Amino acid sequence: MSLTARVSCSMLSCFGEEGPPSLEYIQAKDLFPLKELVKEEENLQVPFTVLQGEGVEFLGRAADALIAISNYRLHIKFKDSVINVPLRMIDSVESRDMFQLHISCKDSKVVRCHFSTLKQCQEWLSRLSRATARPAKPEDLFAFAYHAWCLGLTEEDQHTHLCQPDILKGRTEALKPDPHLRKSPSLESLSRPTSLGFGDTRLLSASTRAWKPQSKLSVERKDPLAALAREYGGSKRNALLKWCQKKTQGYANIDITNFSSSWSDGLAFCALLHTYLPAHIPYQELNSQEKKRNLLLAFEAAESVGIKPSLELREMLYTDRPDWQSVMHYVAEIYKYFEM
Repeated sequence: MSLTARVSCSMLSCFGEEGPPSLEYIQAKDLFPLKELVKEEENLQVPFTVLQGEGVEFLGRAADALIAISNYRLHIKFKDSVINVPLRMIDSVESRDMFQLHISCKDSKVVRCHFSTLKQCQEWLSRLSRATARPAKPEDLFAFAYHAWCLGLTEEDQHTHLCQPDILKGRTEALKPDPHLRKSPSLESLSRPTSLGFGDTRLLSASTRAWKPQSKLSVERKDPLAALAREYGGSKRNALLKWCQKKTQGYANIDITNFSSSWSDGLAFCALLHTYLPAHIPYQELNSQEKKRNLLLAFEAAESVGIKPSLELREMLYTDRPDWQSVMHYVAEIYKYFEM
């Protein structure tokens, strides 16, 4: 039954006299009421389809995006991209450079959102910090509200299609393998030892004789920075930094001492890529004041050879101290492409 019964016995009802009902029925979802929406501008509209039991609590504008916080997610809609992060996936939230929210997720991804004023940035920092705080009781988890609101609803009304990949939306037939094609072993099956029964001692001994430990080369292909760390000593981070310093030695206006401020004007990226792609980057014509041009040249040069952009131009333009982990990841991709 999709109803929750709450019994309230009073002395009057027990003795048969007139009084309030002794048995009151309420729907399960009434135990999880939605909070009132707080809008920074009256004409703003929630930019996504909410799930059952999900209520948007705050809605406003950042410097270049629409931002919303519900009891389930953080939603940031930029001009050309959208970020949806479940609140329980957020590891930490902090304010950087006065006007920037820096959001670290538990899957190692980083989300940054810029605001026009310090007051607005601090207000959204406070809101998001409260929303991601540890639940006081289990019922505060969104899963309970979602379940309660879904009771008695059809699958379509439960919005389960929003949580399913495309192959479950009628595309299964297109993705079925051709039965006439010879199957090739998957990478997973090649890396996993054959499952043998207790009676297969002959096969077991043969497989153990054929097994060999991974070579140093195969390990380095999986973790290219390990080779750098052995060559330069110290941590992988410091080894990659020393490699960058060595590659850009002699370039004007380059002083790489970290993976943050040293890369903010884009010249370090240009110098590093110029050593491999001199035709793509006219380094002698560049200067540190043309930050946007430098970054565009570097990102486009790297992308021209297949290095996927993992840094966003608009985020780099807003700060003089970009996130060092994001910069290091991008530089590591350059190293892997040209050196491995």
